[in-house]
Amino acid sequence: MEQIEFYDIPSPCQRVCQMDRQEYCIKCYRSRDERFNWLNYSNHQKQGVLRLCKQWAIRRYYQFL
Repeated sequence: MEQIEFYDIPSPCQRVCQMDRQEYCIKCYRSRDERFNWLNYSNHQKQGVLRLCKQWAIRRYYQFL
């Protein structure tokens, strides 16, 4: 059963909005669609996007070591 969320999940936007070669933002790691549709997503969908963003951030970190 899904737990009820009482508060909205804030956007991870860093106010930079520059895209990398894979078309993901270099600061918040969201795709264009994820950025444009953020306000329409449910909290469950937002949590999924944030999980993916963390994975992109880890990949990027290890790519440049």
